[in-house]
Amino acid sequence: MYAFIGVIGFLAAIVFLIMGIVSKARKKPSTKRNFIIAVVAFIIFIGALSADPGTDDTQEASGTVSPSPSAATVSVDTSEEKAAEDKAAEEAKQKAAEEAKAKEEAEAKKKAEEEAKKPKLEVLEHNFESDEFTSYVTGIVQNNTDKEYSYVQIEINGYSD
Repeated sequence: MYAFIGVIGFLAAIVFLIMGIVSKARKKPSTKRNFIIAVVAFIIFIGALSADPGTDDTQEASGTVSPSPSAATVSVDTSEEKAAEDKAAEEAKQKAAEEAKAKEEAEAKKKAEEEAKKPKLEVLEHNFESDEFTSYVTGIVQNNTDKEYSYVQIEINGYSD
């Protein structure tokens, strides 16, 4: 990873150095910016080279690994990393559970709001009917609450054409 960043930094330094020279020759105001970017890219290149761990020369010519204090540290770090990974996995599970609970609560709230918007009694269907002596309306009314009504009065205004 450090090698990739180093290569990108080196290429950017070269490109912006050339762009700075060209903009200086053409007397453009972007000259200073190009040189600054070239310097920053070169610093990134140097930083990536110095941070790259490279290869570890702990093997001798006979092919055996020389004992070093870092070998014991690696196994301890691995157990610590394992514990950290387990803790992160547990936290991820808790976060997922909290998100699921929040989503469920949001859906329940949305459903409650939708039911609150509905009228308590709703006319689903109605028909105007008449015979030779009278006119009347028949239909279906839905109760959208848990309350049981013993009597419902519906007022219908009839206008003649």
